[in-house]
Amino acid sequence: MTKISSEFDAYRNSYSDAVNGSIAFSGLKVDFFIRAKAKRLLDVLAEKVGPTRELSILDVGCGVGTYHPLLTGSVGRITGVDPSAECVAEASINNPGVEYKAYDGETIPYDDGTFDACFAICVMHHVPVPLWPRFASELRRVVRQGGAVLLFEHNPYNPLTQRAVSNCPFDADAACCSR
Repeated sequence: MTKISSEFDAYRNSYSDAVNGSIAFSGLKVDFFIRAKAKRLLDVLAEKVGPTRELSILDVGCGVGTYHPLLTGSVGRITGVDPSAECVAEASINNPGVEYKAYDGETIPYDDGTFDACFAICVMHHVPVPLWPRFASELRRVVRQGGAVLLFEHNPYNPLTQRAVSNCPFDADAACCSR
């Protein structure tokens, strides 16, 4: 996962610009999709886990903490982990009320059952396919019994998604989840 972390270190201050460049053909900005996913995340958490203001959630592959301003105040506690130490440093600056840790991309640095829920948004396609079972197992491990693991990923069958991914500089090695 070292290659992934060093690749994303370079996007500490330009992640949104890179994504906006890859989706410019759509006429939408990345903020539109971020707001939609944050709303959906809160809806699913409320439906499947419980009152969101009481929940402790973990964002795996949090990057620069883009979703956290939209979740703050709606959930009890937000924590983020990412293999990119540079992105974690930026996330800490952007969201001082959120706990962040850099991690090795393999073992989430929290005990079993620490969180009510965890989520990974557009992260799994950056994990090498042979490591998908391990990644999913780690997500599940840190969630309490009765909690939830949520994955948001690109739709690999949508030609617009295919175009966006092929235009995004940090998605060059992405393996979209079509299995």
